[in-house]
Amino acid sequence: MKKYSFILAGLFFLLVSCGKNPNNDPAFAPVVNPTPKYFMTIKGFIDPSLPKNLNLQIITRYITHNLSCNYTVNSFEGVDSERIRDITLTAQPDEKGNYVVKVPIDHFLSGECEWQIQMIGFMSDLYPLQHDEPWIGFFTKNIDPSKTINEVPKTQINCYKNLSCLFVKYAQYTDDLSPYQDYTYIINYTRN
Repeated sequence: MKKYSFILAGLFFLLVSCGKNPNNDPAFAPVVNPTPKYFMTIKGFIDPSLPKNLNLQIITRYITHNLSCNYTVNSFEGVDSERIRDITLTAQPDEKGNYVVKVPIDHFLSGECEWQIQMIGFMSDLYPLQHDEPWIGFFTKNIDPSKTINEVPKTQINCYKNLSCLFVKYAQYTDDLSPYQDYTYIINYTRN
């Protein structure tokens, strides 16, 4: 009878531990930088005649780079993964429809796990169907910070009376970006 109790206890432990999100482990939690220096400024226009619940969200993904902070995905195959933390900010347009969202590129201190930004993207409830994940920028550790960018990328989205929306213009930073610079990106939602 004891043998079955140990087996059941082991199965219960396995089921409980499988339900935890390893990215939320407090032992590896990133520390928020109290004085960020570098920002991606996302700004633009959301036509005030569009529904107030357009809900333009800017999603920033940060990952660990220290292999000792990785977690095991599949111990049988020896697969592990870096830890991930996503931060979501929502655009708050003024009465004229203009908005500015400043995303700190260095939102987290590097710390022991070497937290660093991986990418920034956007989505909204009135979302064009042409793109699954429209990314604004990709970041990397090993890039020349003196690299200059000549043009600010701009995405233009037109929404129709039935509230279906289409990309008129879609742009992104196409090269890896330095995490040690400031950037600007423009997203406009207009109504036809």
